[in-house]
Amino acid sequence: MSAPLAHLSINEIAAQDRQLVDLCVVHDIRLARCQRALDDALREGEELDELLDMLRSDLARVDEQRRYWVQRWQDWLESGGTVQHGRGFTQRHAEFGELEGVLLQHQREIGGQRQQAQSRIDAARAERQRHMRLRDALRDKRRALLRAGESRRESQLDELATEHALARWHNQRSSDGAIAEGVL
Repeated sequence: MSAPLAHLSINEIAAQDRQLVDLCVVHDIRLARCQRALDDALREGEELDELLDMLRSDLARVDEQRRYWVQRWQDWLESGGTVQHGRGFTQRHAEFGELEGVLLQHQREIGGQRQQAQSRIDAARAERQRHMRLRDALRDKRRALLRAGESRRESQLDELATEHALARWHNQRSSDGAIAEGVL
C-alpha cells in the first residue's frame, strides 16, 4: 500500500473513489466534446481540401485551354493568317489571365482557411490528448486507491481474524481452566 493512502480508512477510500469516478466521468464528457470538435475540424479540413483540389483542377484546365488557344493561333498564323486579328488574340489571352487570377485569388483565400482549419485540428488534437492523459491519470489513481482499499480490507480482516482467534484461545483456556477447577 502506498504511503499517502495507508492512513485512509475504508470509508475515506470509498469517498475518494466516488470523487475519482465523478472526475473520470467529467473528463470522459470533455473528451467526447474534444472528439466532436476534432471531427468537425477534420471534416472542415477535408471540405477545404476538396475545394483546393477543384481549384487546382480548374487552374490546370485554364492553362490547358490557354495552351490550346495559343497553339491554334500559331497554327493559324503558320497557315497564312494575318496578325491583323491580333486584338482578338490579346483579348482572349487577357480573359485567360483574368480567369487564372480569379482562381489563384480564390486558391489563396481557401488555402488560408485551410491553414486556420489545420490550426483548429491541431488544437483539438492537443486538447483531446490533454484530457486523455488527465482521465488516464485519474483512472490510475483510482486503481491505486482501490488496491489500497483492498489491502486495507485484507489487513482489517487479518486483524479481526487474529483478534477472533485470540479471543477463542482465551475463551478456550478460560473454559479449560474452569473445567479444571471444577474437577478439583
